[in-house]
Amino acid sequence: MNSLPNSKLRAVFPVEAIPHSNPTSPRALHYGTVITSKRLMTTITYFQRYSQRENHVTNNTLLIMQHFYRASPQKIGSVLSELAHKDLSIGLVFEQQVRMDVSIPDALISQAPLDVYFETKHKGTLDRDQMERHFRSVSNNSTSPGRKIFFGLTAMPVEEALRMELIRTAKNLSIDFLPITFAHLVGKLREACDEHEAELREILSDYESYLEREKLLQVGEILSAFPVGDTIDENIEYRLYFELPSARRKAKKRSKFIGLYKDKCIPWIAQIETIVTGVVNDGGFTVTSTERGELSNDERNRIENAIEYYPHLARELHRYYLFGIPSKTSFVKRTKYGMRNRRDFNLANWVDYGNSQEYSVEEIAEKLNDQEWD
Repeated sequence: MNSLPNSKLRAVFPVEAIPHSNPTSPRALHYGTVITSKRLMTTITYFQRYSQRENHVTNNTLLIMQHFYRASPQKIGSVLSELAHKDLSIGLVFEQQVRMDVSIPDALISQAPLDVYFETKHKGTLDRDQMERHFRSVSNNSTSPGRKIFFGLTAMPVEEALRMELIRTAKNLSIDFLPITFAHLVGKLREACDEHEAELREILSDYESYLEREKLLQVGEILSAFPVGDTIDENIEYRLYFELPSARRKAKKRSKFIGLYKDKCIPWIAQIETIVTGVVNDGGFTVTSTERGELSNDERNRIENAIEYYPHLARELHRYYLFGIPSKTSFVKRTKYGMRNRRDFNLANWVDYGNSQEYSVEEIAEKLNDQEWD
């Protein structure tokens, strides 16, 4: 893989798909580099112009990221940061009175250098030899002093032994390697979409449909996990989870299961039965909207008991997820940092849905027990 030519100007530009004469070269996103005429480029298109289906996937994946980048550099930065489990600064930084070695300039506009590479697989898993060649190429030919992130994008999770081997190999070459699935990528993109961004949501839905047609997005039941911390015992006792509803916190209507997350583990899962929003008035709890099911008397009593235990719930509108009897499991987060926000898990990445069957919560708890996620 040849290195990019040195540019005279460093600023944020739309990302481009970079073809290589070497068929084993990874696809790359380069931020902050002006591409000159010294190198032949192929821009991302709305149409599948490549003869190989794997290149269709790469082109469409870069295209959806370009749409998010154009909506906001911070938006794609947030997505990539979540996927990489570290803060990746994308975009210009404006600073005033920056102290340097022997002077203090009045102002500075800067951008941290960053290279993000992708290897996409339409079928099968990542090839060990190919990935190791990619890592050596990136290490030997890169002229950028910044971070180098390498994503391996596949339909199903990479086998654990191969995953750990590739992570170690890349780390020895100062590269952060992250194997992710298309389902994981789509989930993070969806989380970055605000409710008012109808066009961006429509584009993402089209990308998701494309992946489903190509059998790259395994369709399974959805588990929505919520960080609960010290309230986990009360969540189990009252069999509910509560949150403030907002434009960015829409009800997880598609989710069959709920997971309660604490200390880098989901120890309990349950089947969601009812979702309502409501407030407390003189007559008790009043439902303002029903988002799934129908609130039973038992569920109303559980909400009112939870409000009595947590009086602050009475002060404003909340959404309540009411669930059935939870099942014990141990679904562990293996990466360094904790889960800050709710997360949706397409269970097809961990459980076989080959015959499109459905599972009970007990079966899912057993199948997820001792499995790991990033």
